[in-house]
This record gives sequence, C-alpha cells and structure tokens, in this order.
Amino acid sequence: MQTIYILFLLTLLLELFAVMSSRESTVAQWPELLGKSGEAAKKILLEHHPALKVIVIPQNSMVTMDYNVHRVRLFVDDHDTITQVPRVG
Repeated sequence: MQTIYILFLLTLLLELFAVMSSRESTVAQWPELLGKSGEAAKKILLEHHPALKVIVIPQNSMVTMDYNVHRVRLFVDDHDTITQVPRVG
C-alpha cells in the first residue's frame, strides 16, 4: 500500500514539473492592459504568448473556479473596456 502511495506522489510531482517547464513565461498578470479594449488586449497577449487561451467575457459573468495555467480571462464592460487586471487562471 505504501508503495502505491509513493508512486502516486511521484506521478503528481512529474506532472507538476511538466506543467511548470512548459510555461513560456513567468508572467501571471498584465496590469498594463487594464482600460484597453478586450480585442486589442487579446491580440497583444496572443502575440507574446500564443499558447494561451484568451477569453473575452462580460464583467460579472459566472465562470468556473478551476485554475488553468493556459487561460486568461479578459473581463470587459459594455464598451469593450477591460475592467479587471488580466491574469492567468
């Protein structure tokens, strides 16, 4: 039983290292995009980080609470202006 537990922990560690090493950058948030249009910010992010999944959504929208290192949500108001600092998650 203890061997299975150790193998399980080693597998988790290997997966964690794989995710960490696959990240293109250590940047996790972009305060400089606050106030820009959603589509312009999306274009900027994808130019510098093409592996990211960038999603433009209305502010106060319901979203899942899972953390995804490859996702950035851009919350915009009715005028397509970013209202929250974009961050990985």
